[in-house]
Amino acid sequence: RAVARAAAAGRTQRDIAATLGMSQSAVYKMLVRARRTRGLHDQTPWAIILCFAAGETSRTAALDELGAWPWTADRVLDADSPEPEQFVAGDWHDLDRAVRFGYLTDDDYDAVLAFTR
Repeated sequence: RAVARAAAAGRTQRDIAATLGMSQSAVYKMLVRARRTRGLHDQTPWAIILCFAAGETSRTAALDELGAWPWTADRVLDADSPEPEQFVAGDWHDLDRAVRFGYLTDDDYDAVLAFTR
């Protein structure tokens, strides 16, 4: 759990390994096991999509999790401001990106969209 928390906090596998006095490959294996144990519901949409693309989860499980996700839309903090920093991307971009990269099909996209209606 400590290894997973350290990785989630942004520490590299090498840094975690050096701190714990183990190899980077041992840390990697621990993180893989933790991800499988944790389940999809603890992950971001992009992480769920990547798990599916890597064959770590089924299409049905991935689409169920994506369909249940509380999606956020793009938003503009101040519509009158010309500054680009005012734009905040929602997590729906992950789904668009997954289709563009070929990780999900158009039918998958439509299935997730149907869940949200």
